Amino acid sequence: MHQHDPRESQADRLRRRLQERQDRMAKNTRPRISPFTLLSIVVILILLFIVRGGA
Repeated sequence: MHQHDPRESQADRLRRRLQERQDRMAKNTRPRISPFTLLSIVVILILLFIVRGGA
């Protein structure tokens, strides 16, 4: 069995934990739509509905 240096394994754990946190943050921020974008889409749809309904 190969004996690992405790400091090396701790560095590996910290590096892996940091990578997992970055992956989680990237996953969380990617699909999310900002409230301003959502509000803009809703307003445009309402305007289109009013214009088409009135015409």
